[in-house]
Amino acid sequence: MQAFRERHLAPDETILVSVAGFTGEIKLTSSEKQQRGVLLLTQRRVVFYSKGLIRENQTALERSAVADQQLSRQLVFEQITIRSGIAMIRFNTTQHERLKLLRDCMVGGVVDAPAPETLAAADALDARSKKVRGWAIASAAVIFLVFVVGVAPSSKSRAEKETAAEKVSLEASNAEKSKPEYSKLDAWVMARQFVKQQLKSPGTASFGKLLGESQSYDRQCEDLGNATYRCHGWVDAQNSFGANLRNNWAIKLKYVGNKEWRAIEGPTLKER
Repeated sequence: MQAFRERHLAPDETILVSVAGFTGEIKLTSSEKQQRGVLLLTQRRVVFYSKGLIRENQTALERSAVADQQLSRQLVFEQITIRSGIAMIRFNTTQHERLKLLRDCMVGGVVDAPAPETLAAADALDARSKKVRGWAIASAAVIFLVFVVGVAPSSKSRAEKETAAEKVSLEASNAEKSKPEYSKLDAWVMARQFVKQQLKSPGTASFGKLLGESQSYDRQCEDLGNATYRCHGWVDAQNSFGANLRNNWAIKLKYVGNKEWRAIEGPTLKER
């Protein structure tokens, strides 16, 4: 990644989020070549970059031109497919939380790097998930070996195998359930949606530009605990007469489960 910074990063560009993994299909029968590298998000681009001993390779898509991005689970990998016209990046990684953070920043139009504690939390969840997966695979291998060796079948050994399998399943299930369903970035994205609903012309709303004046969810949103956040900022939008005006806004909102958010206070809008 240091080589990318030195050779390919523009002076006004910084890396917001990086994820290690590989491109290509996971299926062994696929003819698509796999290539290890890193997926990078900057203020302007999303880039897959790889560097070998002799040559380097990069595929870059302008964020403003990205038409679609989809997440899916493939075996133990999280896969994201990013499309821009005829260009596409298909990237796979075991760093599930970092990849979701990169996707959320890209969808939310974020142009500032996430706070160190946000990245640290994502890395901690990825490390815990990796440990659980490793333990589950090892346990499954042991159970399989015991079965292959031909241990005399008995009701006791059968019960022990079933108990071990249930324990593996429960550990994996608990790891998934322990992941938070919401974040400060989610609150920021939803707060902007609530604000748009109050505008005369929501289609003209602008909360900042990739290159220029911008706002950051880390600065604009405060975690109040109990899945509740207070967010504030500004929005540029046209009024009933077509004039472009800037309004300050504020809202208090709460995550109520099942990917649903509720506005508790506001949003209030005040013209500057």
